[in-house]
Amino acid sequence: MIMRTMNDILQEELKDPEFRQGYEYYLRAGEAAVAVYQLRKSLGLSQAELAKRAGKAKSTIARIENGNLAPRLDTLQDIANGVGKEAKIVFI
Repeated sequence: MIMRTMNDILQEELKDPEFRQGYEYYLRAGEAAVAVYQLRKSLGLSQAELAKRAGKAKSTIARIENGNLAPRLDTLQDIANGVGKEAKIVFI
């Protein structure tokens, strides 16, 4: 019996365009979650405080931070502007 690793299975699944699109969406959501959380923590703000400064609902910040929402660019800009920062997009 040949053992397949999780990476082997993932690489096979990524050949399906619909799976790949969903996978990449959740990767971006995860990256946004970490970035927003780190920004908020570095400023010593609660989710409610960050939401107020960004003009967003607290639930929006919570959903971003827990990876359930991949924020739109304008949402990231509002968050950045609310704390005197800029959102930067980088193509790698």
